Amino acid sequence: MEGSHLTLQAPVRIVSGAFLSRRALASLSVGAFLVGVMSGLAPSLGAVSLAGTVYLAAALAVSLALAKTGTACGVNVLGYLSRAQSPLLTRACDATAYAVASAATATLIGLALSAAGTALGADRVVAATVPILAYLGAKELGITPTRHVASRSWQVPQDWVKDRRVGPLIWGVCLGSGFATWMPFPSYFGLITLAFLLPFPNGGALLGLYGAARAAPAVVTSITGGRYIHAINDRMWPIVLYGHITAGCLSFALAGALASFAVR
Repeated sequence: MEGSHLTLQAPVRIVSGAFLSRRALASLSVGAFLVGVMSGLAPSLGAVSLAGTVYLAAALAVSLALAKTGTACGVNVLGYLSRAQSPLLTRACDATAYAVASAATATLIGLALSAAGTALGADRVVAATVPILAYLGAKELGITPTRHVASRSWQVPQDWVKDRRVGPLIWGVCLGSGFATWMPFPSYFGLITLAFLLPFPNGGALLGLYGAARAAPAVVTSITGGRYIHAINDRMWPIVLYGHITAGCLSFALAGALASFAVR
């Protein structure tokens, strides 16, 4: 399983080519951008338009977290927490510890980014974030020549999680951080940028949502005794690739939403 994640680095258009050409992907990105612009401007200036942008950011966090289930570390933690021979109470406690550690780690990172951004006045450079999100969205969809992401290929060593008392916590800290293990989704770095832009402590809430959603599939499979692991394992490609498409569209939508705020 250690090297299987490397096969997932092929461009999105390998799978999307069956129904989406490069031109169609470009049209999809433009449409998503316009949807974002409308969500930022309508129906009026103020809290409602801001709420639309918040919903887009939350959707990006959740979609990225769920898509990570289809990577090597995502499937590995499912198997770790879903050992059928363990009593249900033990599995539930392990899953809870993992979920808490994942959400707490992501929240702390988000709080640190949000605090730094607030101190540096990051809200004054919202316009600079628009091309960043659009570029990451283009990489996500495979529109750009390369989708390479500067990310570690490291996986959680088996020796680190042999102790069942601390193993779930180690999994939670490593996977909840988002960047300790392999991150194939360029849009994750857009999510990090958003956490930096948001006024303190909202960045913690955004990444905390990512950490909680990251743990959700493992909690479900653990409580059910691993009932869905084989189905997830058989669908690693679709999970990751549709994650690219969803995250790419949401990145363009957020770029549009932030552009609408920047021109007010």
